[in-house]
Amino acid sequence: CFRGRMVLLRLPVLLLVLRWYRRGSMVAPAVLAGVLAFFTYYYVSQVFGVAENRLFPLYVAAASLAGFALVLIAWRLNADKVAGDLPALPGRRVLAACLIAVAAALTLAWLPGMIMTAVTGNIAEAVGPYTSAATEALDLGLVVPVAVIAAVQLLRQRPLGSVLALVMLVINVCVGVVLMAQGVAQLSGVPLTVGEIITKMLTFAALTLAAGGLLTRMAHQARATRLAADQRPY
Repeated sequence: CFRGRMVLLRLPVLLLVLRWYRRGSMVAPAVLAGVLAFFTYYYVSQVFGVAENRLFPLYVAAASLAGFALVLIAWRLNADKVAGDLPALPGRRVLAACLIAVAAALTLAWLPGMIMTAVTGNIAEAVGPYTSAATEALDLGLVVPVAVIAAVQLLRQRPLGSVLALVMLVINVCVGVVLMAQGVAQLSGVPLTVGEIITKMLTFAALTLAAGGLLTRMAHQARATRLAADQRPY
């Protein structure tokens, strides 16, 4: 039921971004890549982390479609045009700091528990009803490295850094919304310690709000720049 509701929330976002992409905006491909990366992330985690059920073929199909669509969009991305169309504010250092904060938060949230499980061997207790820690693996193996690479490329003033930063902000918002919704659902049925609530739920919520705020600011700055350019006399 929870996953069904989340699908109903995600599909309109995908359709809106696709509509924006079809209008030919220079930034839209990077935003679409971020949404598709989130879909790939989510459904790959369902394929490899959740015990097989009747929805398993749909998870496989969704992961495959999102993954191939992501590759296609990324192949067509022009990093120079995307970077050139992004607003000057917020600055590179602000975006880089946000990305480093995301990488640090995910590492602190998942790595200690993963190491402790490997040392103690309490696999069943750590995994619970799932087949493996797919979310932790994807976060530590993919999201954290990409966030660090994006931050470094930003500080070096490379166009790829701007593209990856935009993609990561979109992923951050999408994943953060899902994690907050899951956290609220867990509060009513799964006992959580104060430390878990602070280190995971509140931290992820703060990072999600920060990423959403940066995206909103970038959108407003881009719109203001475009309106100013349209009003210039020729």
